[in-house]
Amino acid sequence: EKQTKKDNFVAQRKVAQALLAIACNPATVTHFVVQGGMDAIVKLAFETTDHDTLAICAKCLAQAASTPINRRPMMEKQVILTYC
Repeated sequence: EKQTKKDNFVAQRKVAQALLAIACNPATVTHFVVQGGMDAIVKLAFETTDHDTLAICAKCLAQAASTPINRRPMMEKQVILTYC
C-alpha cells in the first residue's frame, strides 16, 4: 500500500508539472484558465495530500493569476479573490 501511495504522488506531481508548463507558457496560459486546466489543478490541489504536489498547484495558480486577462475568469470561479 505504501508503494501505491508513493506511485500515486509521483503521478500527481507529473500531472501538476505538465499543467504548470502550460500555465508558464504565454501562448497557452489563457487556454489553461478557460479550457479546463485551472479546474483540473484546483481539483488536484483539494484531492492530494502530497506537499510537493500542492506547491506545484500553487505555482500554477499564481502564474495564471499573474496575467491580467486571466484574473477575471479566476475571480468568477472564486479561485482568487479581490481584497477591496
